[in-house]
Amino acid sequence: MALKRFFISTLIFAAVFINVQAAEDQKMNFLSSTSAWEIGVTGDYAREGENGDSTESAMGAGLRGAYRFYDYFSAVLEYKYWSDVGNKRTKGSTDIHRFIASLNADLWPEKRHSPYVIAGLGYEKYPDEDETAHENGAIANLGFGYRFMVVSSVSIIGEIKWRLNFDQGSDQGGIVTMGANYHF
Repeated sequence: MALKRFFISTLIFAAVFINVQAAEDQKMNFLSSTSAWEIGVTGDYAREGENGDSTESAMGAGLRGAYRFYDYFSAVLEYKYWSDVGNKRTKGSTDIHRFIASLNADLWPEKRHSPYVIAGLGYEKYPDEDETAHENGAIANLGFGYRFMVVSSVSIIGEIKWRLNFDQGSDQGGIVTMGANYHF
């Protein structure tokens, strides 16, 4: 009987919460033309490397800036940094610097919750190439993201991207990103 009451009260709470959120969404256009610019910070988790010879999993950090145009699209510039990333084949480690320009396409930019698609090109730099199997070069990022507007000027994002190194086609992998942005 207690489980049934808990279940019913949870459903009532969820219905009220969804109703309040819907009313709030109607009051605000979250990504309006008044908030065309945004800046943010990210935390990244990467699992990547050459086929059969992947690097260790790595945690990194990043900075991002974006400009929203035509409501649905954003031009995004990012800098990503990973420190002391290991490599199984050479037993060495290196830092990784990535500079990426992306185009994001929001599916519902006026809503509090909005999934988006990511496509970008960039450049990655490995300062100590002698110890690793990686090469500096052009990269591509493709993936999906999800934005939650906490308030009209602050959002939280989550992204899942696939990275491919053009100069070394077997050097690829996945990146998961969490971040916070300020819109102005």
